[in-house]
Amino acid sequence: MDKKLSTELLQGIEGEFLQTYENLLKVLQGEINYRDFEKKLKELLDKLGCTILKQVLENLDEKIRENKEERPGYWVERRDDEKSVLTVFGKVNYTRTYYRNKHDGICKHLVDEIAGYTPHMKVDPVVKGELLDHAAEKSYEKATKALSLYNAGKKLSRQTVSNIVKSFDNPRTYEEQEPKKEVPVVYIEADEDHLSVRGNKRLYGKLAYVHEGIRAGRLKSPKYFSGVTKDSEDLWFEILDYIYSTYDVENLEQIYISGDGARWIRQGTEYIPGSKFVLDKFHLNRALLRATAHSRELRSQAYNKLNNFDKEGVLEVLKKALSEADSNTRRERIKTTIKYIDNNWEGIEAWQDSRVGSCSAEGHVSHVLSSRMSSRPMTWSKEGAENMAALCTLKASGENIQGLYLQDDKASKLDLSAELEKELKKYGPNNFGKEARGNVPGIITGSERFKAALKALKDKTA
Repeated sequence: MDKKLSTELLQGIEGEFLQTYENLLKVLQGEINYRDFEKKLKELLDKLGCTILKQVLENLDEKIRENKEERPGYWVERRDDEKSVLTVFGKVNYTRTYYRNKHDGICKHLVDEIAGYTPHMKVDPVVKGELLDHAAEKSYEKATKALSLYNAGKKLSRQTVSNIVKSFDNPRTYEEQEPKKEVPVVYIEADEDHLSVRGNKRLYGKLAYVHEGIRAGRLKSPKYFSGVTKDSEDLWFEILDYIYSTYDVENLEQIYISGDGARWIRQGTEYIPGSKFVLDKFHLNRALLRATAHSRELRSQAYNKLNNFDKEGVLEVLKKALSEADSNTRRERIKTTIKYIDNNWEGIEAWQDSRVGSCSAEGHVSHVLSSRMSSRPMTWSKEGAENMAALCTLKASGENIQGLYLQDDKASKLDLSAELEKELKKYGPNNFGKEARGNVPGIITGSERFKAALKALKDKTA
């Protein structure tokens, strides 16, 4: 930033700060409690932030306009085009110059390009990232209320929140860790949530998570993954990328994939080398209880055979239960259980390995996906469901959603520090406010208390 621009910017900030200080003194003259003062202070500082952003943008625009070397090939088409953008401080209204390229005729606002603002952008990417973070655990209405809790000017419509979620392109990548983790066993647990999606009678939210076992009742180093419209193959390859970038797979003894036996879960063993499928005991127990609800004796026999890993014995007991069933509904239920056990016996035999732990996928689906996506009546679009599931898993993994959203931001890097530092040193504490004091209304017509405070500040820094 050149000397003139940094001087003008600093003087503008200085004047705004002194005006904010005057307003604060006016507030303090009234009888207000500390909480009201805190809210008023937030309001004043947000207003100051908007003013500073406006000055930065308009000063940058002036610099580009007055220095042709800053805009090679562009000439001024028109000036003073207005734009309004919602920022973290509130709505910022500024004017800028419109340029035309003399070679290809392309027109653009160059200062918007520096700020990373597209022609129709109304919400700053920083605000969008913050909003996505709220939306991962709250309804669209509650998300925008949380965003605007201390600044009513930041309130957005639910449709705007929905559009931001739909446009979210999950940028999650897995870089090689050095050194990689050395653990003997990695666990993958998976299940699904039933979602209501427009145009689809049945669509599932797939959830899978990788962890290193349970410590003190909690999963160790969990990482969550999801897919709604995404192919199961893509989901498993994403998990594979994470495992290979995080763990020393050469010294990894075993990978267990636990779930209810759904086809997409069992397919995981086809994509994760050296993995073994483990049937979730919760779903098997539920199936056995339903199949033997009419006979406690047969249920006891079935569990006895199961505990001894006697497949034929379990199936014989269920066939006997089938012959004793007194309704078609019960008979169909028993047939389903027989088929379920027969198809997943390899996953049942895996229980014999002492390292196999319990599977809590059902609870995690409820906590990570259902609580946001299906526990209350709601219908999603395909894009909204896919992206919201991704946001929920990012949140559950403890990842910085706003940071991920902004990592591909198009804003240019501004070198503001060097010249501003020089100007600040030149001003020094004794000169603070010197340039702006004659222009601040409070100094000319303000209260005696404000004038006395400024005098005390001047005497202290003299």
